[in-house]
Amino acid sequence: MKIGVIGNSHLAAFKLGWSEIRNQYPDLELTFFGSPASSMRFFKVENGCLTPTKTDLADNLSWTSDGMRHIPGDMDAYILVGMGFSLVHMLALLKEHRTFEYFKDCEGDKQLISDSFLLAALDGILNNSNAIQIIKLLQEISTAPIAYSPNPLPADSVLGDTEYDYYH
Repeated sequence: MKIGVIGNSHLAAFKLGWSEIRNQYPDLELTFFGSPASSMRFFKVENGCLTPTKTDLADNLSWTSDGMRHIPGDMDAYILVGMGFSLVHMLALLKEHRTFEYFKDCEGDKQLISDSFLLAALDGILNNSNAIQIIKLLQEISTAPIAYSPNPLPADSVLGDTEYDYYH
């Protein structure tokens, strides 16, 4: 079974993990396609593949996949990792905004917004993520199952470091 694993920098956790357990699953062939988050939005559908429209994206795909400069549509399944569909992006909105129910006058630096505005903004954050955009493109070229994993949980060493308090 051929599985395409697609993601941004968070893909590294999956790729390193796979190298540790791959011998236990001889019938699985995983190909990793990765590039920094900002570049994962530059794809077009062409000849049954997701083809990069930027050279640096093609170079990154080639480096992470051992030579492939596009994502083929003939994989048996796809796993997507990270790419903006995450709680971190939603929490960034809540850092500065509050609905009436949670608004307190003493929090003068927070912006008051309606429930419908909050839901529309959260929907926009998620639906405009690179992850959702790539899922839509994959569905144009393949009927294979698609699984999604948000950013992997940070290691305990990261969670214990005050430099990374935003994960708390």
